[in-house]
Amino acid sequence: MDTLLRVLRRNHIAFLIVTLVVCFMYASNVNTLVDDAFISFRYAENFTNGHGLVFNPGERVEGYTNFLWVLLFSAGFKMGFSAEVFASMITPLIHVLSLVAVYLFALQVLKDRAVALLVLLLTGLNHSVAGFSGSGLETPLQVLEFSLCGYLFVIAVENGWTPIKSLLISILLAISLLTRPDAILLVFAIGIGWFKFNRNKKWLDWLAFVAPFAAIILPWLIWKLSFYGTIIPNTFNVRVRGLTGVGFGLIYILNFLVYYALIPFAAIILLKAKDILNKNSILGAILLFCGLWVLYVIFSGADFMEFRFMAAILPALLIISLAMMREYIKNRAIFIALILTMISGTLVNASSVRQLFFSYMHIEPIEQLHDHLFSPQRNWAGIGKTLNDYFGDTDAIIAVGAAGAIPYYSKLETVDLLGMTDKKIPKIGEP
Repeated sequence: MDTLLRVLRRNHIAFLIVTLVVCFMYASNVNTLVDDAFISFRYAENFTNGHGLVFNPGERVEGYTNFLWVLLFSAGFKMGFSAEVFASMITPLIHVLSLVAVYLFALQVLKDRAVALLVLLLTGLNHSVAGFSGSGLETPLQVLEFSLCGYLFVIAVENGWTPIKSLLISILLAISLLTRPDAILLVFAIGIGWFKFNRNKKWLDWLAFVAPFAAIILPWLIWKLSFYGTIIPNTFNVRVRGLTGVGFGLIYILNFLVYYALIPFAAIILLKAKDILNKNSILGAILLFCGLWVLYVIFSGADFMEFRFMAAILPALLIISLAMMREYIKNRAIFIALILTMISGTLVNASSVRQLFFSYMHIEPIEQLHDHLFSPQRNWAGIGKTLNDYFGDTDAIIAVGAAGAIPYYSKLETVDLLGMTDKKIPKIGEP
């Protein structure tokens, strides 16, 4: 074991390249487009065609939660690419960059090249992270942004804050919030860290940290308020209804921990959380963010798609788990057993065995999400194209529960029966 670690540390560049190639090849085999991505594609296409950021021309409803991602695909449409082709072009690059950022983040916190490679491998071979890397959703971009923020934050805390570092983190936090509004939790956690650990703040530090963020986010919020009449996405009104989703949120988190064999590490984190918050400021900040994110997932009622909400914080969870193991697990045999448990959970779910776990969940694996689009039993993409063949360029209106590929390919005005892109249905209720 020690010999292997020495070899990994001495030849870390070679092993880093090999690990990235392995992770990229694995992602290439499991990443697939999913139906929800076509909601963003439809908004992007309507925006490109001059209708504004709308699902149906003339109806101003914010039924997406990935503003920057929609604009990115609008640029793809402007360049003449279809959404599917553009996704296949940019998502592999974003995924690889996110894995590099994960490695840098892990190395900066753990100070060990071999352990950082392990974090990279466990992230890259995580079926949920790899699967959503080419889903057409913004998940890989969020992994990239969160990992880069973590990396820059740790550098700043360890080496001292400067206006340049504050400026870079401010811009990156703004970009993260434009990508998904739930990044407000990252803004909150890093904001607290900046205020606490940047003890010699001067007016230039305040200006560098606050001004870029405000200059990017305030115009966006003002535009949202003027265009949609609210700054709260319509999807929030559908998904978050009091505390009715808490039960499923708890089940979702439990299933995630079971699915990837992370129960022992969650137990260590919970038992030693207070101690680590008092002893290690960097690990404490990472732990605070992960805790806030888990609470958000629970109280928002989580999601039906395979652990997509956990992909963005998986690197941070792995880093905090390994750091706390090194701190508190002194028995070598137990330490190795826990490492093997973590590896086995990832490898089992990187194989076809993972399908067994979904038999008792109300969570759809990525392969099933993709099958909705093109399998003979569902063929939502085919249905949309057929509707366009029959009713294209007419004033026909369709109503669907799956408001992705069918509306996108049909080009018809659509009533979203789940209410994500409709203002009235969330008020009435789905039944």
